[in-house]
Amino acid sequence: MGSEAPRPKDYVSRVKRPSPWSLSLSVGLRLLDPLLQHAIMTRGLGSSLIRLCGAKTLPMVATTNTNALGLAPYQMAMFSLAVGATLSETFWILYILREEMLAGQAVSIAAFNTINNSLNTLLSMCVLTSAMDAYGDLESLLQSPALVFGTIIYVIGMLLQTVSELQRRSFKKDPANEGKPYGGGLFSVATHVNFGGYTLWRTGYAMASAGWGWAAVSNAWFIYDFTTRGMPVLENYSRQKVSPLRGYFAVFGRLA
Repeated sequence: MGSEAPRPKDYVSRVKRPSPWSLSLSVGLRLLDPLLQHAIMTRGLGSSLIRLCGAKTLPMVATTNTNALGLAPYQMAMFSLAVGATLSETFWILYILREEMLAGQAVSIAAFNTINNSLNTLLSMCVLTSAMDAYGDLESLLQSPALVFGTIIYVIGMLLQTVSELQRRSFKKDPANEGKPYGGGLFSVATHVNFGGYTLWRTGYAMASAGWGWAAVSNAWFIYDFTTRGMPVLENYSRQKVSPLRGYFAVFGRLA
C-alpha cells in the first residue's frame, strides 16, 4: 500500500479567528520592502551585487535628473510599483483577510514578495536585462514598450484583484452567506479572478523591470503554482471539486 501523497502547502491558516500580533508582523515586514528596494537602487546594494556577477548597471545619460528621493525617473517608476505592491498586500491583510495568520506564514509570505520585488529591482538595474537602455528623462520612459505595457498590465491586475476581493468581502459579510461560494460580480466571469488579477500585476511588474522574457517566466511560475498548489489547497479547504475553469484568469493563482 503506497504512502499518502503530501498535501500542498497552504500559506493561509483557513481558521477564522483574529491574530493581531501576526498581522502586525506581516504588515511591518511588508512596509519594510519599499525601504529595501530604495536601498538596493541608491545605497550601492544592487550595483555591488550586479558587478559581483560580472555585469554592469544602467548608465545615466546627461539629461537624467533625480528627485528628492535620489531616484532617476525609471528608478522612481520601479519604486512606485514596489510601493503599490506593498499597499495592495497590506490592504489585503488588514481589510480582506478573515482567517488567522500564523507568524511563520506572515514571514513566508513577506519573504516571497520581497524576493520577487528585489529580483525585479535588480533586473531593472542591470544593462543586460533591464527594460530600459539607460536612466534617461521622463520622455524616455514612454519609448520603452515593455515599461509602458507592463505598467498598464500592472494597473489592470491591481484593479481586478482589488475590486473582486471587495465584491466577495461584501458578500461574505452577510451572515446568511456564511460558507457559501461567491459567484457574482467579477467572479461570474472567472472562477479565480482575484488570483488572475494578482498574477497579472505580478507579470506587469516583471515586464516593466526586465521585458517580455522575464514577464513570461513570472507568468508561467504563477500559473504553475496555482495548478500544482493553489487549486489543490482550495479543493482540500472546500472539500469539493473547484468549479470548472471559466476563462483564462481562472488558471492563475497567488501565494498570499
